Amino acid sequence: MRILLIGPLPIENDVIGGTKVSFRNLVAFLRDDTETEIEVINTSRPIAGRGRIAVLFANIGALLRTYAALIWRTPRSDIVMLNLSAHAALKTAWLMTFIVRTLFRRRFVVRVFGGDMFHASSAASFFARKLFSYTLRNAEISYLQTKTLVSAFPEFPNVRWLPTTRDMSPRDSSLPTECRRALFLSQVKKSKGVVDILEASKRVHSTYAFTVAGPMIDCDEFVDDPSYPDVKISGPVPFESVAGVIESHDVLLLPSHRVAEGYPGILLEAMQLGVPIIATKLDSLQEIVKDGVNGLLVPVGNPEALADALDRLADDPTFFQQLQAGALSAGEEFRIATRMNILKSAFRQILTVGS
Repeated sequence: MRILLIGPLPIENDVIGGTKVSFRNLVAFLRDDTETEIEVINTSRPIAGRGRIAVLFANIGALLRTYAALIWRTPRSDIVMLNLSAHAALKTAWLMTFIVRTLFRRRFVVRVFGGDMFHASSAASFFARKLFSYTLRNAEISYLQTKTLVSAFPEFPNVRWLPTTRDMSPRDSSLPTECRRALFLSQVKKSKGVVDILEASKRVHSTYAFTVAGPMIDCDEFVDDPSYPDVKISGPVPFESVAGVIESHDVLLLPSHRVAEGYPGILLEAMQLGVPIIATKLDSLQEIVKDGVNGLLVPVGNPEALADALDRLADDPTFFQQLQAGALSAGEEFRIATRMNILKSAFRQILTVGS
């Protein structure tokens, strides 16, 4: 089975987000599979810190290289799988669909990362929506990240669920018996609920140490702010250090305001390490975090409720330990092998039906 994978891999001089990590996991899994032969077209380009004109030329250059590689490599592939963001899907997927399905008549699979496909589609022009519909109609399978998104496209029966996956090794340390250390690990920006965490740190009655870590986006003014003495704001965490940082904390916080939130990989990593989650009541996050089972859910934009949830975990060690067990159990659903084996079965079915 020869598969051509198109998508963004982590590179130097670029921000590494969940999309790149997920695509890297897919490539690594299929590369190690003896039944599969893969080729990869990496769509990443080094744009971090560049000006608008430089970014424009980098994007154009990457797009042209991708189309050239697609035309060159598609004829020797059985299946072409395109992995991209929602906004890229609206702009470029239709032409790749035409090249693969119409010009070369190869099997085509699309995977859209993130939780904003429906919102991006709703905000797009009529013409862009029609072009994306062309992709959904012509792809053998179109994978979306959340169950909520799949339900938003009922007219396309080939749209399926493929969640974010992660594989964290077992903990190096034993699980804590009390909850006193709270972690936020994501892009440090206001839409992720960082300000709510800062405010909750002043309202919580229990003794907590808060860590806010990740690439700084729009919260620079809070660094070393004496108004929040219990909060340490640090920078990005190297990939190889993520597990250790999670293990050194007792609860993970993601009080996001983003209606288009997907399945943040950090939530899955935390669960696989037995760390419960406090998140907001957004559709996608409620698919992962089950209130009172593997974490707690709070209203969006409510620091008081966030503080109350933290106090509840600190005041009830037995309940906290129940959530730890629930997190470990829930995290197993999102193991890479579990989901990628389902994907491989779908590939084989596509080729069988097409033969």
